[in-house]
Amino acid sequence: VAVLTTQGAEKDLGRAKNSLNQAIPLGFVLAVTSVILSVVPIALAIERLYRRDSRRVVDAVLAAAFAYLSALGLNAALASPHMPSSIRNAMTVPAGTAGSSDAFHIYLVTVVAYLTIIGFGNRHNLQTAVWVALTAYGTVTVINGDATLVSLAETLLLGRLVAFAWRWARGVVNDRPTGESVYQQLSDAGLQPASVRRVHDGEEMRRYVVATHEHGDLDAIALDRDQQSSGRGYR
Repeated sequence: VAVLTTQGAEKDLGRAKNSLNQAIPLGFVLAVTSVILSVVPIALAIERLYRRDSRRVVDAVLAAAFAYLSALGLNAALASPHMPSSIRNAMTVPAGTAGSSDAFHIYLVTVVAYLTIIGFGNRHNLQTAVWVALTAYGTVTVINGDATLVSLAETLLLGRLVAFAWRWARGVVNDRPTGESVYQQLSDAGLQPASVRRVHDGEEMRRYVVATHEHGDLDAIALDRDQQSSGRGYR
């Protein structure tokens, strides 16, 4: 039933292609969303590097690479003659003499994995814009017959799964700073703290109010890998 429902929705989108193309050129939508999905990840990486969070950028790139390899492997497995035709037909679209479309969209799976790791911080408007761009891009690929609704859903899940798995594996070592280590680091920096008090945390950091003898009250911020890895449980 689910397969027939998605196939019916895909046929309806295909029939509406001409009218949609007249109202909103699908090529233009595809170009705009492609630019957004290319520029935003680069901008987020530059911002992370500026904040000296290079480890997050490396993790995002590696997660995207693993997602890319996973998608290639799964596409090859689904193209195998040993794969049941019912599964292949649900996740691919016939492409004439070229065979069938890929079951997992390579470009989207890498972008999803990368963005899952790199994060948006507190930029909720940017996050919404990117997910709207992803949705529009996926819709256009379905209308153009380059993907199915099932394959897009599986692509999204694969990208998220690979990202969370990599984040979990990389976050096994708990480098969360303790209050004593924060106090010691500030003392080594010559600030002579009198007290260190933890306050409300941000999304990806731990904040402390530091009372010093010579400099008054200071804000100390420590990046927290556990909070950055909110998609997994602690180990």
